[in-house]
Amino acid sequence: SSAASDVYKRQLFDNAFGISIAPMQEPERIILSFDPDQGQYVKTLPLHHSQQILVDCDKERRIGLRMVPTYDFVMEICSRSRYVKVLAPDHLAQQVKELLKAGYEQYN
Repeated sequence: SSAASDVYKRQLFDNAFGISIAPMQEPERIILSFDPDQGQYVKTLPLHHSQQILVDCDKERRIGLRMVPTYDFVMEICSRSRYVKVLAPDHLAQQVKELLKAGYEQYN
């Protein structure tokens, strides 16, 4: 039925970012630290419906998310590289670091 299909689609995208889905992956706790300006932007326009503000001060805006870190999400983090740092999970921080390093090395 159409209603069942809609529920299934909502569940598929509920833990995703953008249009990439990973139905076999469990959502993870992701913690990001933003500089105050970019953090205000993310506070006003959340990255994901699970977003929670963990720290909100002059030096940092820290958020927590519960989602699958899809390719689209990793690219979003890389696009904000100057303004954000992945604090958890470690494997996501490492993935972002390697992508940014590879991008930087193209100019050397």
